[in-house]
Amino acid sequence: MAVKFRVLFRGDDLGVFDSNAVTMDEAQQLEDKTGLTMNEMLDGVGKTSAKATRALIWFQRLRAGNPGELYENFTFGDYDVERIDEPDPTRAADGGRGNGNRSTNGDSAT
Repeated sequence: MAVKFRVLFRGDDLGVFDSNAVTMDEAQQLEDKTGLTMNEMLDGVGKTSAKATRALIWFQRLRAGNPGELYENFTFGDYDVERIDEPDPTRAADGGRGNGNRSTNGDSAT
């Protein structure tokens, strides 16, 4: 399942991060630059990790053509990351009861 975030930084809309749209080259670049795997970044953003949040903002700025510095200092008020949840198609067909084949551990970033 894709993880999507709307990312705003200092008044600029950096667009929607969609984990399913990330190429292997981009994932490798992210890992080389930050030391975080894609899943570590996604999990960390959900936990308000400074390193993961900086990585996500850097990644979205890189895609927009202006990566800035990875470890640029900014405040929590300088950004907004909003998770975009999409309906789960496996739950829609059965009235929301689920299909019995999914397990969750409460970790929304994986």
